[in-house]
Amino acid sequence: MMIPPIDWEYVKREGGNAMGMLTGQAYDHVPANPFCIGQAAVAHGHTINEFYTQPAKGVEWLINHSRIYEYTPMYMWIYATYWCEDYGGELKWPVGRMSAPGVIKHPAPTPELAENLEVLTPEEMTKGPTMTRHWEALSTLEKMMGPAFGPYSFVYEMFVVGSYWVGPENLFMWVHQEPELVKKLMRKVVEHSQIANELVVKKYGKSMVICASLLANSSTMSPQQCREFNIVYLKDMLEKSIKAGAGPVLYHLCGDHGQDYQLHEDCPTPQGSIMHVAYDGLKPADLNEVAKIFGNRCCLLGNTDTALMQRGTPAQVYENAKKDVLAYKHIKKGFMAGCACECPPFAPSANVHAWMRANKEFGSMKD
Repeated sequence: MMIPPIDWEYVKREGGNAMGMLTGQAYDHVPANPFCIGQAAVAHGHTINEFYTQPAKGVEWLINHSRIYEYTPMYMWIYATYWCEDYGGELKWPVGRMSAPGVIKHPAPTPELAENLEVLTPEEMTKGPTMTRHWEALSTLEKMMGPAFGPYSFVYEMFVVGSYWVGPENLFMWVHQEPELVKKLMRKVVEHSQIANELVVKKYGKSMVICASLLANSSTMSPQQCREFNIVYLKDMLEKSIKAGAGPVLYHLCGDHGQDYQLHEDCPTPQGSIMHVAYDGLKPADLNEVAKIFGNRCCLLGNTDTALMQRGTPAQVYENAKKDVLAYKHIKKGFMAGCACECPPFAPSANVHAWMRANKEFGSMKD
């Protein structure tokens, strides 16, 4: 093993505190997780490429990184471009300061190819490149975490998965020119995502579903379009997956959702679920406003501006984290401090430390 043994006292303390909040039990301080993924590799002197091409090592770096900063364990080895290669697409793996894998070839970029695209069978999917990496990450996490292990599945956004298959420029154009084709494609994404969730449930008996609204947001589409071409399919997929044994749900509303986060109100939030609304325009969303819809239903995940984490000073990061935790820590179903998206992989370590320090110093639930 490349890293020191698990610090079980830390896991019990921080993990138990978060579980107390998520299950409606007593907890003594705000859980905090800055959503460091690629940064875990950088902090260990490795490359982003190594993190994404060697899942087992990536998981080890994630675990050790959380222990270094003592943030709430929430280990997720994932990348943004799941489910492209499986259907014949091609990815570019990170080089230099490239922060994540990117799509360089879409498998079905014409209406004819999109029309004829067939959803993979469970057998095909479980042996495909995406699930092969996912299984390696989960297996390593299970081996290292033992009884503290929590399996998860990553199905992302319905609309964005469709964009990986056909190309985002095509999908946006088809919303206007071929809306029925887009809806047919979204139904395929629902079927695909349901299978992905059920594969993890079948193997581990449960699965936290990590999903998103990303490409369909308030800066790219009208609220009605966000509902019509993404949210109704997200809801359908989650209801079917929960019925099959998946859940709870981590919602990651990435980017600007100031005009459409409200439309997720009908989506299911079984116990232990987390709602994450990142931005309203260019500023982090006011979670006290978000709490008017979701605060009585599930925990809200914080949304420190990722640009601040990258370019701000430690003093600026500290003051912002302090402001947020004091403003949000008494939301009824709980508040977990976090960043608006992945903490930038090359963000200064001093900023991560300042962020954690503020949450520790002002996150007591006794105040």
